[in-house]
Amino acid sequence: MCQTHFPFKDGVYHFDAQKDEKILAVKKAYDEIWQVGKDHWSDDGLGQETEIYDWAQIGCPFPIVVDAGCGVGRQLSHLLSMTSGLIINVDVSEAIYIAALKYTQLPNPKPQALFIKSPIENLPLANGVADLSWSSGVISVVPDQKRCLSEIFRITKGRVIIGFPSEQRLVGRIYLQSEIFRQAIQALKTPKVLIEWLCSLLGFFSALAMKIKSEHSFCCLWTTLKSTFFDILVAPTVKKLRNEIYAGWAQEKSFSLKQTKHNQVSEYLLFERNSH
Repeated sequence: MCQTHFPFKDGVYHFDAQKDEKILAVKKAYDEIWQVGKDHWSDDGLGQETEIYDWAQIGCPFPIVVDAGCGVGRQLSHLLSMTSGLIINVDVSEAIYIAALKYTQLPNPKPQALFIKSPIENLPLANGVADLSWSSGVISVVPDQKRCLSEIFRITKGRVIIGFPSEQRLVGRIYLQSEIFRQAIQALKTPKVLIEWLCSLLGFFSALAMKIKSEHSFCCLWTTLKSTFFDILVAPTVKKLRNEIYAGWAQEKSFSLKQTKHNQVSEYLLFERNSH
C-alpha cells in the first residue's frame, strides 16, 4: 500500500520527491495559510460540510478511505466515522503534522490512520487501494488538475468525491474571481504582515455580518474568515473548470460523474468506477 521505508517523523511518512516549481509554490503558500490559521484549523470548521458527509455516507463504512489534501485534518473525525479499516491522509504542506497530532488526541477506539507528506500529483499508493477517496478545496488550487485527478482515480476502486469552490455561492465566486487581487498583491510586493492585517479586518466585519445567523462564537467566525481571506489572496491560483471536462477526464480512467451537490461554499462532484 505505502512503502514503509520512507522517512518517518512526528507520526508522518515523508515522500517529498517532487521538485516541480509550481507544486513547491503551492506548498509554500499553504504552509503560510495554515500558519496564519493555526489557532482555528485544528477544529472541524464551521460544519459547512455536514450535509455533504451525510450525502457521501451512502454505502459506508468503507474499508479504506483516502483524504487527498487533508490539510490539518478538518474532515478527519467525519471521515473516520465513515471508515471501517484505515484512513490515509495525504498533504504536501506542513499542516499534515497538525492532522497527525489531532488523530492522537481523539478518543479510542478509532480506525487506524496513516499520514503521508506528499504531493497529490505523485501519490505513493498502489492502484485501487481506496474504497473512497475524498478531496475538498484542493484540486482547484493545484497547477495540474488533470494529473491530480488521474492519481486519485488510479488509487481508487470505488467512489471519489471532489469539492470545488461553487460558482453558485458568494464565497465560492470570491475564490474563483480573486485573480485580480492576487496579481495586485504580487505586483506591489505587498508584505505578508500587511496581507494578514487586511485579512483580519475583512474577517472581522464578515464575522459581524455572519454572527446574526450563526451559532458559532464570534472569535471562531473571525479566525476562520481571516484564514479564508488569506487563503484567497495568497493561493497561487484558484480555478474551477466545467463539470463536463472533469467528467471527460473521469471517463478516461473508467469513472463516471454520478451526482453533484452544493453546500454554503462548495460544489461536490461524486464519481464512481464503471462496472465491467
